Amino acid sequence: MECAERRATYRTVACSRPTTRMTRMTRMTRMTRMTRMTRMTRWTRTRWEHTFDLWDSLKIVGIIAPVQGNLFAVGPVGPRPAVAFERTDLGRGAWVDVARGWFGGADDLMVRLQTGVGWQHHRRWMYERMVDEPRLSRWFAADEALPEEGLAAFRTGVGRRYHHRFGAMALNFYRDGRDSVAPHTDRELRHVDDTIVAILTLGAERPFLLRPVGGGRSIDLRPASGDLLVMGGTCQETWEHAVPKVPRGAGARISASVRWARRGGFERQWAPAGREPSDAGPADDRR
Repeated sequence: MECAERRATYRTVACSRPTTRMTRMTRMTRMTRMTRMTRMTRWTRTRWEHTFDLWDSLKIVGIIAPVQGNLFAVGPVGPRPAVAFERTDLGRGAWVDVARGWFGGADDLMVRLQTGVGWQHHRRWMYERMVDEPRLSRWFAADEALPEEGLAAFRTGVGRRYHHRFGAMALNFYRDGRDSVAPHTDRELRHVDDTIVAILTLGAERPFLLRPVGGGRSIDLRPASGDLLVMGGTCQETWEHAVPKVPRGAGARISASVRWARRGGFERQWAPAGREPSDAGPADDRR
């Protein structure tokens, strides 16, 4: 009887041992996996931190600014004629067209223009005194060579779309969120009852506000890199546009603009009234 009980007890213990071994093996496997995952997570985080440190070290303050681009702004540089245009009727003969992702290779063009253009800092009479404009600019006459072929392709593409010839071009460089342009109309066109102002955005997405002259509710078109924005009809007579300041962290943005007026045609010189070169130069001395 005792021998039978001993044999039964032995069988029970013997059968339970594989279960215990399997439990231990499962625990060890889980611990090993968790250890490996933790090591991989730490390694990945370290690699990303090194990448961001390297990117920060490559920035040149005031010359090369970080670009917050658009996934649709890559590819060959130039217009994409197949992109759809969305028109908004603003009333009283004013309208605005927006074509998202109309210009390919916008981010690459943006990077080259940052260092390939002789940027200038201008001043203007405002608030009963001369003030520095919070952005950099460069204006090109109709017969002047442009710094990049992509800019010529932009001018030609807009001309084909609207069946008008465009000439002089303006580039504005908003280095970060501190750069801006106050609400205004392009009245230097003189005859603003029927005009076309085409603006191509390169780089970071920023607010672009339209509001009725004299005040009213604003419309934020917010173009991203490669987007084309076209104001037409009586828009320069009845609506103001602006690029307001935004909190820190905004990337760099360059806008390229061409204009046309029915009673004047294309511009041969881009010469905004009341501007003069600033003594500050293009250096980043903002506070």
